[in-house]
Amino acid sequence: MSSDASAIQLWLNATTQLNRYFSIFIFIFVRTFVVFALRTVAYCLIALATIDGWLSSCVDRRRRQWSTRANAQRVAIIILIFSCFLYVQMFYSYEANLINAPLRCYGKTISCRLVTDFSYAFVANIFPLFIMLSFRIITIINIHQSRRRTQAMNTAGISKSTAISQQ
Repeated sequence: MSSDASAIQLWLNATTQLNRYFSIFIFIFVRTFVVFALRTVAYCLIALATIDGWLSSCVDRRRRQWSTRANAQRVAIIILIFSCFLYVQMFYSYEANLINAPLRCYGKTISCRLVTDFSYAFVANIFPLFIMLSFRIITIINIHQSRRRTQAMNTAGISKSTAISQQ
């Protein structure tokens, strides 16, 4: 699902090379909105996959039960809706065909630019990276703990079987 979102936003980025569409303002606004929203969706879905991996590696049965396809689909829909609401301000704060801007379609005022740039930086990049790093570390710890438990159970089982065979 995250690869689909990435593919769509990459395709839309490739369409910026077509100069004939730059005169159609609605296309520019929709394209920019979709690219920003889908980038956020892609990163957040990867973070969701990391959380799902942690849930799958948990010792607690209740946490493992949260790792279902239905829950993942619900959260993916919530992420999609949240991303759309996060960038809805682009429709009234962006202006097309700007010359002295990093993008051809960019915020009209400094405050619009700051809101969009900071929301993209934190919500689409920093927050998912922090989530991925945190839950990946916790997953590794869970895996090490489950290996220790398995090894302890194996050695306990071997010592019991040798004690029984010696009698």
